[in-house]
Amino acid sequence: MKKMTVFIIICLAFFTAGKLLAGNTTNYGKNVYAIFSENFNGVKMSLHEWTGQMNGASPTETPDLTDRDRAEVYLWPSPPATQIQLSDPNITYTTLEDPQDGNEYWRITTSGGGNWWDGMSVTFVDSFSSETFRNMSDYAGGTIEFWARSSSVNATGYRIGITATSGDKWINIGNIGFSPNGTWQKIRIELRDYTYLEAKFAVVATENIKNAFLFFTNNMNSYIDLDGIVWRKPGSAVSFDAILMDVGTTTPSSTSYLTWDENVLQTGWKAANQYVELSLDCIPGDNWGVQVYTDCTAALNPSANPAYTGTMTSAAPMGLIDTSDTAKVLPMAWRITDKLLPFTGTNDPVMQDYDQTLNIGFFPGGYDGLTYVYPGLYDSGSTGPNPQFYHTWFYIKDKAQFGSEPDVSYGGDYIRAWSRKGFHAAAGSGNYFGMKPGGMVNMRIAPKLYFAADFSQATTPKSYENNSIIIELFYE
Repeated sequence: MKKMTVFIIICLAFFTAGKLLAGNTTNYGKNVYAIFSENFNGVKMSLHEWTGQMNGASPTETPDLTDRDRAEVYLWPSPPATQIQLSDPNITYTTLEDPQDGNEYWRITTSGGGNWWDGMSVTFVDSFSSETFRNMSDYAGGTIEFWARSSSVNATGYRIGITATSGDKWINIGNIGFSPNGTWQKIRIELRDYTYLEAKFAVVATENIKNAFLFFTNNMNSYIDLDGIVWRKPGSAVSFDAILMDVGTTTPSSTSYLTWDENVLQTGWKAANQYVELSLDCIPGDNWGVQVYTDCTAALNPSANPAYTGTMTSAAPMGLIDTSDTAKVLPMAWRITDKLLPFTGTNDPVMQDYDQTLNIGFFPGGYDGLTYVYPGLYDSGSTGPNPQFYHTWFYIKDKAQFGSEPDVSYGGDYIRAWSRKGFHAAAGSGNYFGMKPGGMVNMRIAPKLYFAADFSQATTPKSYENNSIIIELFYE
């Protein structure tokens, strides 16, 4: 198991600063370029309808319609014999049966209407929404990868392909190892000359691409589920970023540590003035994750300053250490979300798009109907129904609190914040919820990791610090 680790120094202070950051980003050229993924950046579908994160019903950004990542999803024929559950506006996502990337996937159903092109494409478009070619030569020699699943025997007849300047190129999915046995299978297509019975699938370094993804059939009744569709460069480069941002300006912070204002003393749970924006530009195996924990006990970490000298129990949260009495701690917690907080939602019960805040409450435990919900921290400013039952904040744990090294190496419950299944948005070991492709803040997928501390027992004049908060990517 390999790791990439980021350390964040924590101290109690007050600070206000920020730098400008461009709102629009170009995703092309990254190691992984997503066609459909909740974890990786790539095409920006239906950018002409983009409003960004809504705040008080007002859009937060204006899209750049010249963005080279613009794309549209097209269904054939029209009206389509193909049905596809997607994002825009006449199509919906499917969330059933354990998706592989995030919590949603595409389901493609073809009705066998006698058409050669029963299917769909993800097509690059220009600022006028006209089809256009893009230079994707950086990915020559790499792969197109995706997950596929079907229990329909006809599914092996589906064709997967692209459209380059030299024409359409495709392969029958059954010819590259797919079996319609009802299980998710990882499919990899090398972006080089590929000759099979009926067609040639090739990407030449000098060719441009119009359809970054084709999926179609000839007059066939069948269905298939697709998930995590990406273009991947050759090689195995691993790139993981954790950028400290100011809450007030949502721009990169000029400080290198988390801070709190002086007036938080004895006020309860308060969020830090900074958050961490995460991004991942690799697929380091199918078992990867980003986890959060501390390593501040003197016995395990000689460089911890201050080092915790109190009695470590499995249940007690770690946090800011009293520098004058290192056996005492102010508990800390973290929360991960795709929103910039505070977030003003539509508060529509159907959409379940409720306000999210940095207000933190403690729920002592109780029954949600017949189900007992354990004590935990929740968003006390949320407008959702009974938010106390959905714990969104998680106590920070220390490495010494885990019984064995694998618990830390493989992201045990409540330290794993992000994985290929999405980010840990609410209490429960399986409750990971991914971001919708296209549903990105600042037009990119970049989960936000917020921190808070409980200042109920804080006194002055004292200093509370921790130099070993760890944000870590682990992978195979």
